[in-house]
Amino acid sequence: MEEKIRRIAEWIAGSKTVVVFVGAGLSTESGIPDFRSQGGLWDKYDPEDFYFQNFLSSETARRKYWQMATEMYESMKDALPNAGHFAVAELEKLNKLDCLITQNIDGLHFKAGNSEERVLELHGTAMHVTCLSCMKRYERGDIQARIIKGDEAPRCRRLRGASQAGNHLIRPVHA
Repeated sequence: MEEKIRRIAEWIAGSKTVVVFVGAGLSTESGIPDFRSQGGLWDKYDPEDFYFQNFLSSETARRKYWQMATEMYESMKDALPNAGHFAVAELEKLNKLDCLITQNIDGLHFKAGNSEERVLELHGTAMHVTCLSCMKRYERGDIQARIIKGDEAPRCRRLRGASQAGNHLIRPVHA
């Protein structure tokens, strides 16, 4: 293993820039379970229940989605980056990082020090939500507070009452 690490370090040192691609395994060390492993969210929920068309068309689906999203957010909100996150941030500080492509939605790369300009969140983020009508962005913690107070399927407050034509639904920006 040490030989492989040394070889990778040599490749990085000899490269002008690198692209880093990471997935759920990187954040499990920070205490965030992945979706697919035993005990993950897909053991408790059927991912088909959360297809976007279901979210749009069903109040029941939205309530179920926000129940799942609340569990997921609770495991992420106070999580701290681990050595892997800091290593990628260090690549950026050294001007070696062309970009970081992450499948993770936990925001830990930003907590570690990576800039938004270098990070492509392939599946979006769970750290904020956006109105699907007006695109107003809400911090996830603010929405979490509304859910805790009993708002089971939060909607955009900016557009509340403005029109009944659209649903003004808010949703974390992740697939």
